[in-house]
Amino acid sequence: MEKLETHNDRSLAPAPTVLALVLLANDESGITATIESLGWADGRVGVDLGCKDATVEVCRRVGLAVVSAADVDREVGRIRPDWILLIEGHERVPADLSNEIRRVIDGARGQGPIAYVIDREVEFLGRRLRSRVWNLPGCVKLVRREARSWSDGALTLEADPVDGRRAGRLVHRLRARPYESLGHFVTRADVLTTASARAMRRRGAVARWSDLALHPAARLARCLPGASMRDGIVGAILVLLDAYRLALVSAKHWELEHNAERLEQPR
Repeated sequence: MEKLETHNDRSLAPAPTVLALVLLANDESGITATIESLGWADGRVGVDLGCKDATVEVCRRVGLAVVSAADVDREVGRIRPDWILLIEGHERVPADLSNEIRRVIDGARGQGPIAYVIDREVEFLGRRLRSRVWNLPGCVKLVRREARSWSDGALTLEADPVDGRRAGRLVHRLRARPYESLGHFVTRADVLTTASARAMRRRGAVARWSDLALHPAARLARCLPGASMRDGIVGAILVLLDAYRLALVSAKHWELEHNAERLEQPR
């Protein structure tokens, strides 16, 4: 009797798919470059965190579908990708990083880490910064779809997407230009801090007055010396702005808790 051939070769399985969720927060000036850097992804969806400029219009003009933060969970369930890449509207994925992402997820096939941290190469006020304090510890960018909930509360910088002990770290880095100018910081930070405060409120986090001082102070103590030493006044400015951003999140969270009925309505 002829022996039947069995097919257990993993190479016959379909390649894992990647959906890029592009978090939009007044990124009008750089969003086109971000979208172009994601041409390798199997799918791309913009997530409007509350843009007040023309970011959403630019996205739709170049063919990027945009949903609200509240609709992300449903959209992810509809597309059902194997992996999700969280990327902000000012970040770009260079070719060496996209190749590494493909290589890592194709080699995983159900094994290895469920998430990966991706560091950033940051440019601010015309200077490429050298300090590594701009890389958010434990904030994963690439994660298996089933590893976490995709509610809007998990899309902000304050979210803890997965257990950091199970996250790997990629070698290549994102390129980021978070603020084109100090004026851009003001408009972008307003969107980001409002989204973060609302997400914290929906997660049931309690607004404490101590957070208003402790979180910014901790960021200053941890980051200011290294940033100033390696990046000079530009690095010091960015650390101060980031500490202010944290204080604003805590202040808006407190305001929401005490004025929820009036302030939680979309603006």
